[in-house]
Amino acid sequence: MKIIKHLVVFAMLGLSAIAATAQTFTPLHDFTNTPDGASSWSSLALAGNTLFGTTSAGGLNGPGVVFALNTSDGGYTNLYSFGNAAADGLQPWGGLALAGNTLFGTTQYGGTNGNGEIFKIGTNGTGYVVLRSFAVGNEDASFNFTNSDGANPYASLLLSGNMLFGTTQVGGTNGNGTVFKMNTNGTGFTVLRTFSIGNYDASFNFTNSNGANPAANLIISGNMLYGAARHGGTNGSGTLFAMNTNGTGYTVIKTFSALDQSSFPGTNNDGDRPIGGLVLSGNMLYGTTADGGTNGNGTLFRVNTNGTGFTVLWSFSALDPTSNTNNDGANPVAGLILSSNTLYGTAEAGGSNSYGTLFKIGTNGTGFAVLQSFDSSDAMPGASLIISSNTLYGTTSGGNAGGLGNVFSFSLTIRPYFNLLLMSNRVPQIGVTGGTGQSVQIQVATNLPATWATLTNLVLTNGTGQFKDSAATNFPKRFYRALAQ
Repeated sequence: MKIIKHLVVFAMLGLSAIAATAQTFTPLHDFTNTPDGASSWSSLALAGNTLFGTTSAGGLNGPGVVFALNTSDGGYTNLYSFGNAAADGLQPWGGLALAGNTLFGTTQYGGTNGNGEIFKIGTNGTGYVVLRSFAVGNEDASFNFTNSDGANPYASLLLSGNMLFGTTQVGGTNGNGTVFKMNTNGTGFTVLRTFSIGNYDASFNFTNSNGANPAANLIISGNMLYGAARHGGTNGSGTLFAMNTNGTGYTVIKTFSALDQSSFPGTNNDGDRPIGGLVLSGNMLYGTTADGGTNGNGTLFRVNTNGTGFTVLWSFSALDPTSNTNNDGANPVAGLILSSNTLYGTAEAGGSNSYGTLFKIGTNGTGFAVLQSFDSSDAMPGASLIISSNTLYGTTSGGNAGGLGNVFSFSLTIRPYFNLLLMSNRVPQIGVTGGTGQSVQIQVATNLPATWATLTNLVLTNGTGQFKDSAATNFPKRFYRALAQ
């Protein structure tokens, strides 16, 4: 949606300038460990003005919390501290699924058998219930942990109607993880897919036929589930897969290529370790790999749902070996989100301060821009963003004074600086200063209230752009405005 960013009064002789704010990064809450938690790898859920998420550590007992945060006043509430009982869950890494007044989530460890659990809790912090404790198991001869249903869930749950879908990183009959579903009341737990057994190749990559250790969030379209396995596949670099919601029709739609490990980090032409979730638009999937690509620091990609047309949209650049910095970021462990034709995401490392970046890129691979380089006060973003009313929300796992992470917002609203410059031929030139890579549409009117006409579209190079209004000779009354694209 196009949003009016600022009005410029009618042109006059001399220089006229209007100052305004630029895009804004705002820490909403800095974690302090006790009692509020520490180190969030959680994508957030939003209801009204309240964000819900988890931390993997801290709280009253140490192994993490469920929290609520008011976006208006920053009011923080610890809804639940894990570790209250011997069989309680420990270390929630995934985000929360929200249905009405109920939140659904997972813990990576804990539960009755120590292999993680699925839980629900009210948005007011009451009614905590364990819906599933993953089964006891054993290590097989190859040191794979096997059991009947999976273990150590990392990703967020997917809610569709009254059904929850999810993954476990390990466990299942072959030890390489599972895809499962269950009713929101805890009944009907079903293993939809057990990832196949495999072997380590000469380069110590774990290879198998269909992928292993899924850690990315699932997405759903109709009766189809789409997901990613971060290891395995015929080259050991992970796979993308599709399957029916009833567990039939499992198909590998992308096998990532083998890494060249003659240097560190290992490189290839498409990426390695797809740990972030996918996003779907039409018949196109968009996603990230945490490693690999031409410089070994991860990629952004798109691929058709039938597996054709795989394209690397961006390969993150090499890091300076001394400072671990670069100009775009490194290791995007989180998935992307889509708004209009723009993808937004985070990289856990790299950038100008070595603590990661927040970036955007067009769905066609153009217009990559770093919107925020994180620093030591808000470091290592590792979860997917959400967007609401032109504002991005996310979490970091480190940074701030104690290195414990935070919850942040980033306003996409850009209010550029405008200058009307007197040219020698008495034709004004409009100068715009805003965000590098920002597309700004310049419009004009001769009266207010206005019927606006577009003069031009500017893409701000190095944060600036300019346009000469040739129709404004001798300074007739003219009003200008800019719309961020």
